[in-house]
Amino acid sequence: MTGETAELKPKRTLGVFTLAMMNVAVICTLRGLPMMAEEGFSLIFYYLVTVLVFLIPVSLISAELATGWPPHGPGGVYIWVREAFGERLGFVAIWLQWIQNVIWFPTVLSFIAFFVALGSLGELSTWIVGPSKGLYTTAEDGHLPPFLQYVNREGVPTHILIVQGGIVTVLAFIFLLMPNVSSSYWILSALCVLLYLIMYILLYCSAIRLRYSRPDVIRAYRVPLGNFGMWLVGGVGILGAMFAFAVGFFPPSQIETGSVFFYEAFLVIGILVMCAAPIIIGLFRKPAWAVLSS
Repeated sequence: MTGETAELKPKRTLGVFTLAMMNVAVICTLRGLPMMAEEGFSLIFYYLVTVLVFLIPVSLISAELATGWPPHGPGGVYIWVREAFGERLGFVAIWLQWIQNVIWFPTVLSFIAFFVALGSLGELSTWIVGPSKGLYTTAEDGHLPPFLQYVNREGVPTHILIVQGGIVTVLAFIFLLMPNVSSSYWILSALCVLLYLIMYILLYCSAIRLRYSRPDVIRAYRVPLGNFGMWLVGGVGILGAMFAFAVGFFPPSQIETGSVFFYEAFLVIGILVMCAAPIIIGLFRKPAWAVLSS
């Protein structure tokens, strides 16, 4: 095959269906199926509700925001929330997206060991470094202190990864405090979900607000039915997220979680600490931080 023929060969791209199924696979993973299988055929109802109150709203709203404010790299939610509510809440949103990934790492230590054993460091590094690069995008606006702005020659925010590793190490001690591994896994997963839901609420609210504050921005895709459609889709997403947030504080009956007080106190304190961290960083923010980034 000549070089000229190779240039004429069309490039293969991912279609909408493939991207949708990839998103579903990430959310509906196999790790929770054994416990959910006890629900029998009623599980189909719960999946349909999930599609209606989460997958459809987040897909439609993300499509509009991404075509109106293309992220040009990691940190999309930071850009969208920043445009709607300012840099401070934008930083909170991307922080929540990053920290929930960090909290999730102790629950998948066996998978990390598996990747290392296979020598699949490429897959492992992408999985771990990706969220950190999203957080690093806020350095352009001076939200990160100088220590966290450091990157190596490959453009990897190594100091963020060091902090990430420290948090994971501390969280791993939860396995010593819970009755068994399953309960440790569940309480960390619950904290991840609760933090992520706060981010999604910010996302939905941003989409609604931008319809009124930035109507001039050209969007290649818009949620149908005008502003009513945006309120409908965003409202369903917000209500669904709020309902899931409330349910997250109830430990499952299928898993021995020990003290209910400890379970709920851990979640409440975890949410308060993780949400307060970006606010505290913002209070100490200095103009020189943005200069250092540039």
